Amino acid sequence: MRPNLTAAEQRSALVGSAVDLGQEGPDNDYGFGRIDALAAYDSITNQPPPDTTPPSIDIVTPADGVTYSRGQAVNASYSCQDEAGGSGLASCQGTVTDGSAIDTATPGSKTFTVMATDNSGNEASVTSTYTVDECTTRGTLAGETLTGTAGDDVICGGGGGGDTIKGLGGNDILKGQGGADKLLGGTGQDLLDGGSGVDTASYSTSLTAITASLATNSATGEGSDAFVGIENLLGSPRADTLTGSDTDNTLTGGDGNDTEQGGAGPDTILGGGGADELFGGGGNDTVNSRDGINGNDSLAGGPGTDTRVTDAREKSIVGFP
Repeated sequence: MRPNLTAAEQRSALVGSAVDLGQEGPDNDYGFGRIDALAAYDSITNQPPPDTTPPSIDIVTPADGVTYSRGQAVNASYSCQDEAGGSGLASCQGTVTDGSAIDTATPGSKTFTVMATDNSGNEASVTSTYTVDECTTRGTLAGETLTGTAGDDVICGGGGGGDTIKGLGGNDILKGQGGADKLLGGTGQDLLDGGSGVDTASYSTSLTAITASLATNSATGEGSDAFVGIENLLGSPRADTLTGSDTDNTLTGGDGNDTEQGGAGPDTILGGGGADELFGGGGNDTVNSRDGINGNDSLAGGPGTDTRVTDAREKSIVGFP
């Protein structure tokens, strides 16, 4: 017997097993009919026990503890199931519907929750925690070439250094991490963060002239860029203006008529092709105008004991021992 039956359940067993008399169904003469106690007893004892077990939940994606790249396309995958012989599954709902994209738009720790209910009202909930990396692309090895998209990217080099990172279009953040990296922002307003090591901001593929300064950590011409942890500059094929800082820098012009100004540190100033104006600035600098063309470049060593490397004849040479 089932002593925990409610009054409503007892009434339902008696009414459902009664022998109908007179007109079919309940009527004013016989009510619900004649009580059949044995049939009522059988209906109670043969009923399955109440379902008190909540549904089970399986989250396949996002798995707990996994890390995704920022902006990575990841679709949710999960399922819910009631136990065999249970009351049946009533609902199964996640943070997004099964098969839809989860949130990877912003970096940080995120949670994904699935809730399930069966037809007896039992509820279950499972939460998976995942992480979105700040980088849309992250290198894994040393010496890689990592290339962004036409949109806004956050590209991070591997820990070994020696990477070439290209932002292309959009407003990008390029992070060299460790080692000597070369960062090419491309068009847009980019942040070039060299990280540790001696890193270079390169404009070798720019179609416009560049004005770049390591003293102000900024560059204009191919968009508008900001620098963090950049020690060297590589100009474009146009007529660039490159300026160093108070630390050791290497300034390298392209094929245009460039103006390069070193800072207070012991700098290396490289002219490249074109009629260049090269200034060592403070410190013991090396100023190199050798481009195979005589008489086109102007060199000034400035304070300190400077070294010059020139063609047989230059337009002007001053300030050297």
